[in-house]
Amino acid sequence: MAVALGVFLLKGRPKACVDYVNPYIGSISHLLVPVYPTVHLPNGMVRAVPLRNEYSDNVLSGLPITVAGHRGGTTFVIRPMSASEDLTAERKYHYDFEDIRPYRYRVSLDDAGIDVDYAPSCQSAAYSFTFHADSTHYLVLNSEKGKLVYGDDGAVSGSFVLKDSVKIFLYLLPEERPNKIIEISEKKIAIGFNQNQVTIRYGVSFIDAGQARANMCREIAGHSVEEIASNGRSVWNETLSKIKVRGGTDDQKTVFYSCLYMIFERPIAISEDGRYFSVFDGMVHDDGGRVFYTDDWYWDTYRAAHPLRTIIAPQMEMDMVNSSIQMASQSEFKWMPTFPTVTGDNHSMNCNHGIAVVADLISKGLNDFDVEQAYEVCRGA
Repeated sequence: MAVALGVFLLKGRPKACVDYVNPYIGSISHLLVPVYPTVHLPNGMVRAVPLRNEYSDNVLSGLPITVAGHRGGTTFVIRPMSASEDLTAERKYHYDFEDIRPYRYRVSLDDAGIDVDYAPSCQSAAYSFTFHADSTHYLVLNSEKGKLVYGDDGAVSGSFVLKDSVKIFLYLLPEERPNKIIEISEKKIAIGFNQNQVTIRYGVSFIDAGQARANMCREIAGHSVEEIASNGRSVWNETLSKIKVRGGTDDQKTVFYSCLYMIFERPIAISEDGRYFSVFDGMVHDDGGRVFYTDDWYWDTYRAAHPLRTIIAPQMEMDMVNSSIQMASQSEFKWMPTFPTVTGDNHSMNCNHGIAVVADLISKGLNDFDVEQAYEVCRGA
């Protein structure tokens, strides 16, 4: 009787807000760039997207560490392989049983006989690999536009050049001690394991590899993929619960909460232990206790995303605008940015829609930033 009652209660338990999210919605486009089924925490620096040409493609070209911008731009790539394969090849994978949640990614690389489980934190993440064949297994790490180094502590650290002198840094540490290291090139390292179950944790940084290590240790040291995913689910549910829907169908709630999840994909918080790297002057700054955000595309976001945050996250919205004002003050021309990214201001589209965002905040009495300075950089634009 107790078992039956327990099953009944489990089935009857209402869905949490995050359970309605379908990351695939909007991922096919015939004109503009589609949205991506991105695995990340709200406004988190680490964002992972399946590496394929489009949603309907049945081949993955590897597993991502993070993307550097809203429209992709994969940095480091991981390719799990066996000892019998050519470790220098750009391995492709047929896959099945893909399961994407905002806080977790699971997939079966069926032709390789490997199951993958992944979960992110804000500036770090972890992968778990289950190899079904008994042999030496390799994780081949590729920087493509940078370099990688295997250290005495058993970790791989390195950098990826995003643009000019702008880099993203990596510190990656396997839980299991590797039994073989092959330095294929300065950009590619193969880490060999005898175990069939392998877990890796890593941190990323825009400051340096040491900060990437600090980010990993602060956020996920000692935590399993399951634990990181559980925490991520809680964070997402708390975030999405800022708006609770009454009535309506499950399909309508799926559309609504999927759109709300996409709102929190950008801009990203790049403050790392109180510091951030600014591409606008090429320097590392103290954030003064205030989170610094970038990767905003005002032409896309000024109509709905920014005004929505004035209601559900006003302090975050003011911090985002303050960040743009700081970018302008650090730049050569002192202009309010239009499409601020980690690699600079992408001067796309006509007009300057960030000005509308500033005006909206001031008109609502949300002025926790230097209004005079805001006026000057908006006028300059």
